[in-house]
Amino acid sequence: MNTPDGRITAPNGVISIEPIGRTVRATLGSETIVDSAHGIRLLEKDHEPVYYFPLADVPSRFLRPSTTHTVCPRKGKADYFDLVVGDTVIPDAVWTYPEHYDDALDLAGYASIYWDRADAWYEDGQQIAAPSNG
Repeated sequence: MNTPDGRITAPNGVISIEPIGRTVRATLGSETIVDSAHGIRLLEKDHEPVYYFPLADVPSRFLRPSTTHTVCPRKGKADYFDLVVGDTVIPDAVWTYPEHYDDALDLAGYASIYWDRADAWYEDGQQIAAPSNG
């Protein structure tokens, strides 16, 4: 189901996505690990909002495939990546859902980064402490 504000709700009714509507940037050390004007906010029942970004906006040079895989009962199978910036390696800091359940939203092509694994987050140049609710 789509709404006028761009929100899309999954057939399972517990997950929805909407455009963030701002440019989001995250840093680790002196490197920008994501810089995106095309991020989406995932809203899931009983969870805080989570930002997802097109994979093209997360520089692949910072991603190393992990052996970790999990299954979310609402979204599907997740694959993880270690975040590697210089000598800093943060295991399983980034995840994707390349495969999704039939009643979930297709998040293939998007990645999320654990909020606390980055040093700083910004929306439209202003530092923020957590993903916004909209």
